[in-house]
Amino acid sequence: MFKKLGQIVAAGTAALLLAAPGAALAQDRSSGGATGSTTVRNSYAAIGLGVFDVTDSDSSAEGRLEWQGPRAWWILSPLVGFIATGDGAVFGYAGVSTDVWLTPKLALVPSVAAGIYDDGSDGKDLGHTAEFRSQLELRYNLDWGGRIGVAFSHMSNAGLDDDNPGANSLMLTYGVPLSRVRGR
Repeated sequence: MFKKLGQIVAAGTAALLLAAPGAALAQDRSSGGATGSTTVRNSYAAIGLGVFDVTDSDSSAEGRLEWQGPRAWWILSPLVGFIATGDGAVFGYAGVSTDVWLTPKLALVPSVAAGIYDDGSDGKDLGHTAEFRSQLELRYNLDWGGRIGVAFSHMSNAGLDDDNPGANSLMLTYGVPLSRVRGR
């Protein structure tokens, strides 16, 4: 367990270091013109609370901590996170997301991530240590810069193992711009 947790921390740290140069280049938030498009150029600390394996009868609570970076590569923003379930499973991941603006304040945010999963003592066996998460979040940007949302995600090993049950999560999310946390 501790070896896998160390691998998760190492993978998250590496992803964060790879994303840091892009984060340093763009830390402001600006709005577009008549089209209503908004470009978010800020890093966020986000938390999420919800249900892991929501579509199965053996679901459990899920908590998430995530760093969401500014747009760094074309339309993509980096993200690094950690998930823990009430059954003792953990998942450390890194990936990318993009904002698809529906209104000046409302965005649909698809994301993909890869990471290392450990089912712990009672968590769901997803068939492999390497897992992939795809997610769709509906996010509302608050006037002061924070954001709230609801996210649906699917985690699976993408066929790396014959055993590939997958797990779906439903979560409420809340993000705070790191510039606010640092007092800027």
